[in-house]
Amino acid sequence: MPWWGPVAVELPVTERSRGSDESYATGGSRGVSDVSIDESDRPAKAAKLTESPAILPQIILEVPGCNVTESDKIQGTYRPVSTCHHDKPVYKKLGPDTTNSYIYFSKRGGGACCWWFGPEVGGDEVWAFNAGCDMDNPLAPPAVGWRATHDGSVDDRLQIMTIGGGHSRISSSSNCEETCQTLQQALSVERKERERLELALQEEVRKVAAAKVTKRFWKDRRKAERERRDLVEDALAQAQETLRDFENLLAAEREKVQVAEKKIEEMQDQYSARLEGQKQISRMDGNRGACWQYEERGGWHAVTPEGNDQMHQAYLSYLRDPTCHNRFATISVAGVDRQVDYELMTQKRCGTNKVRRIRILPGVPKQWLTTAACLLQQTDQLQSFYVNITDDSYIHDKVREVLQFTGHGQDGSQQCSCMKTATVKSVHRIENWKLWQAYKLRRQILRMGHSSQGVWVTPVPLDLDAFDAGCGVSTIMTNNQGVFDCGETLALDIDEKILLHGTSWDCVNSIVCSGFDHRTCHRGMYGDGVYFASAACKSHQYTCKDHKYACDCKCERALIIARVALGDAYYAKETRYKERRPPVRNSKCGVTYDSIVVNPGPINGHHNAAQVHQEFVICQMEQAYPCYVVKYQV
Repeated sequence: MPWWGPVAVELPVTERSRGSDESYATGGSRGVSDVSIDESDRPAKAAKLTESPAILPQIILEVPGCNVTESDKIQGTYRPVSTCHHDKPVYKKLGPDTTNSYIYFSKRGGGACCWWFGPEVGGDEVWAFNAGCDMDNPLAPPAVGWRATHDGSVDDRLQIMTIGGGHSRISSSSNCEETCQTLQQALSVERKERERLELALQEEVRKVAAAKVTKRFWKDRRKAERERRDLVEDALAQAQETLRDFENLLAAEREKVQVAEKKIEEMQDQYSARLEGQKQISRMDGNRGACWQYEERGGWHAVTPEGNDQMHQAYLSYLRDPTCHNRFATISVAGVDRQVDYELMTQKRCGTNKVRRIRILPGVPKQWLTTAACLLQQTDQLQSFYVNITDDSYIHDKVREVLQFTGHGQDGSQQCSCMKTATVKSVHRIENWKLWQAYKLRRQILRMGHSSQGVWVTPVPLDLDAFDAGCGVSTIMTNNQGVFDCGETLALDIDEKILLHGTSWDCVNSIVCSGFDHRTCHRGMYGDGVYFASAACKSHQYTCKDHKYACDCKCERALIIARVALGDAYYAKETRYKERRPPVRNSKCGVTYDSIVVNPGPINGHHNAAQVHQEFVICQMEQAYPCYVVKYQV
């Protein structure tokens, strides 16, 4: 008995009117745009429905999905029923869904033949159609090329997989997930059918046993045994295939475990490096970067870390209250007691009474004039941070050179040419102990991060936006890096640079007191951060509180000459509005670049399509230090 034998399906054939002649000629409810169907093409449904041939192909159709609104009605598993339409099988959707769904073939006059999706065979309502055919299996609908009825366009997702009929075909455009789901559904249908067949076979065997043992009975029984053996062999082959799948899955899981273990090791290394960095920061924060030394045999030697911390805490108490009681302190290191006199700056070893001189190094640039005692007692009083440069004409000349000749200051065709007349009103060196120590800590953190990540920093070139006035491109910022370093050599391993930052004079005190704050930036083209430049004409655009371009207003303006630790920089090729940090350098652990560099040239998303000036962006408050504040006018 063939598997489709007992299936008896009553096809819902209706005789409803197909609507007006005008709507049917233009596609009607089917929405067909490229297949012409006139009134004479309507199929006589009652005459077209015929009984299926004695033998139908064992075909199961699987529709994974589609893009039309009737997707839930179309997708599913279909199998042929006992009725044909226009000499082609009719396929009905399987499942508990109460809505009928059929795939059927219809011939029309003029040679137009189509396969249709609809709730009834030959009905007015259809959901999709296909005028093609399957060259490999003429009794099955085509796999691709189905058109949605609402606009007549080909639906790429609406594809039919045919299982049985001597072959199985799957569209190459189907993705793996949909194919696996389809195969699983088809396998479930086959299993149910096999169970039904086994029950029918058992019933036949019982009937034959009840009717006496005959030669036919034993022949049928041997046949049944052979079939059962084939089923067992098939089941065994399937079990072996399943076992291979599980072995592959196990290998993949083992690989994932190895990757996870490697990642854990990397995270442990990063945590250890971060913990060591925190320990170093804690030790440095304890004495605020100050280093105590003692004199012996004509040279100065550093006090041990334990003794350094004790001496520094006692010295801070002495500075707060320099009385006789606080003048002396006993320092115990490695079982040896020494008495320190902070007024005479000496220490005496208890027991031998050996006296030697001591001193404190505040750990600041050599050109700073503020004493260590004053630096350690600095508060938020602004006058303690400003040191007026009045007796150094060399610094003033270099500042004037930076104002007038960097960038496009000498280009008469640009607004930047107003910088030709820039005059220096004052130059102050900023000696802020707290900001300097925070900047030093940030530099150390950058070094530790580069060491743990294996990062090698390549220096960023400057003066890329310099104007060629006929005597060669200016390299003023490149040549004057050492002029404004305050006697502290710039660190090459973290690409430390002297850069420019422009602001109105009213905002200077906030930066001098608390440092550069990236949180005040809200509309940065390359992210929310602190922006620097290598050309004074670019910084000049932000020095007037009334204009945001290179104006020539006669207001007092401020140019801050700053040390900036660029570290491992990201070179931007696109705008980065509303971004709050640099791009990620290492996607595995989420480590970002240290800064952003924007060189002149094409930039995606730029309102002018290209960047004119060179810019630098940092997103950490402690990554820059204001070395000099210049007051000027144009």
